[in-house]
Amino acid sequence: MTLSHVNKERLYLPLKLGPGKVHIFTFGMQLVLETDFGLKVAFDWNTLLLLTLPRRLYNATCGLCQGMPLSSPPTFTTNDWGMAWADRDTFCQVGCGDSCPRCGLVERGLGAVDAPLLVTDANVEDGAQNVEGGGINVEGGGYTGIRFHLGDGLYVFVEPEAVRLCGLIADRGGVFARCHSKVAPAFFYQSCLQDTCLDQGAPETICNWLQIYTSTCQTQGVRVLGWRSDTPCVLTCPANSHYSGCMSVCQPQCAPARGQRECTQDCVEGCQCDQGYVLNGKGCILPQNCGCYTDGKYYEPKQLFWNGDCTKRCQCIGRNLIQCDPRRCKAEEECALHHGVRGCFARRSQHCVASGGGVFRTFDGASLRLPASCSFVLSTNCHKLPDLSFQLIANFDKWSTPNLTTISHAYLYINEENILISGSTVKVRRKEG
Repeated sequence: MTLSHVNKERLYLPLKLGPGKVHIFTFGMQLVLETDFGLKVAFDWNTLLLLTLPRRLYNATCGLCQGMPLSSPPTFTTNDWGMAWADRDTFCQVGCGDSCPRCGLVERGLGAVDAPLLVTDANVEDGAQNVEGGGINVEGGGYTGIRFHLGDGLYVFVEPEAVRLCGLIADRGGVFARCHSKVAPAFFYQSCLQDTCLDQGAPETICNWLQIYTSTCQTQGVRVLGWRSDTPCVLTCPANSHYSGCMSVCQPQCAPARGQRECTQDCVEGCQCDQGYVLNGKGCILPQNCGCYTDGKYYEPKQLFWNGDCTKRCQCIGRNLIQCDPRRCKAEEECALHHGVRGCFARRSQHCVASGGGVFRTFDGASLRLPASCSFVLSTNCHKLPDLSFQLIANFDKWSTPNLTTISHAYLYINEENILISGSTVKVRRKEG
């Protein structure tokens, strides 16, 4: 199940915000955000971020993506167009200097190898290029592979198998051919070659670009089937699901993700639930294990939650059955979010007081007296926490006055530190091991 945070509140996908003005859900192998005015953002959780805008916003936008002209070739208004839109924070650095990654790149005229100047041009024109053959194996000069021209006198040397796999994108007779008229393959093909060279032929890099082109085609309504069968790009699906090259985005699920009118319009690649199972975020479960969907939010079975103003506390029983009871916060509490969870929390830090004579005042205001000469655990964490462990112990000894005690020692254990406070002395010892 995919977690998200909305106004600091921890919730599960899918989500409807606004209400209904913004819809966030999983779409095959992508996270998708859609708005009621037609803006759509798709993210593959890794390297692909795709923005789609409606036609009425053409020439009405600015930014690195420019203004979406209806025609004419792309032009940049400044020489440093990309950096002009950089968010100038402390982590924004221009260029990579001497640390730039290197691969088999050669500039025009360097003469690193004795081979023809141009073997195969990776700048695919007119939408596609048949890349079968056309390459020359080059040995010497530190490079082995097939040379491609990336433009501006820059060449890249790629292993033959990597050339074949990246070439699937631009092959006019291949599995992606029907997508070329919708999504020009040049950018994806060239990026696949260059990144594969930088990663020294890593199969993961090739598969990543094939996946990116597939996802981009599918967002344009193009079905792409069978491309994994002739590649090392195997997709492993979680339990109770199987791979499908074309599955409906409206497969049975615990929470509705899209309107029923859209269920026949999209076909995406991903992991489809086995027969009898339904989608629960990213996993597939039996229908009887589904949680609850209300007010555009999804809750897991047995999950407790408060309504927006903390006047009701509810529990998801399961299968969309919710039980709520009227509640209200105490006078010293406020309705707030704490670590992403809404509830009634103390308005300020609470105090527990221990004093001589065995008099105590607890966090919730209760008073008691225990005039015993012994040690008391005043506070400790009840459950094991990943990064916090503490315990405060007070030792009471008899005083000169009958039936009265005084605090002689206080022991504080914080993670690995052991701290002893006695009189005017503080001793700290680190726990070994």
